[in-house]
Amino acid sequence: MAQKTPAAGTLTAERRNSRRYPLQLEVDLRTHQEGSIAVASGQTRDISVRGFYFSGFPESLQEGARVELAIRLPGPPEGRGAEVRGVGRVVRVDLGSDNKIGVAVKFDRIDLSAEELESIT
Repeated sequence: MAQKTPAAGTLTAERRNSRRYPLQLEVDLRTHQEGSIAVASGQTRDISVRGFYFSGFPESLQEGARVELAIRLPGPPEGRGAEVRGVGRVVRVDLGSDNKIGVAVKFDRIDLSAEELESIT
């Protein structure tokens, strides 16, 4: 079973079933918490087919919180990128090595139209 190290706040045993890619993609998150809406923009630290890690969220999210997300994918030099929209769930909140709050989000649903997919391939 995975355990956290108190000093680093990172997992010492791997629980992931899919490979993570170190990609910095623009992301917008929106969540409803405690009667208010929190919105943040920034970059992913890494991403997989199952979710992503986002560092620098300005306020703490609760594990289990549902988030609406939009991730912008780059396109070819002569084309435009695409935007992946969806819904996810916060599975981990920790303090990153940069002293910013880090949030791990698992995708529950992602949407990408055939037209958008074609624009980035």
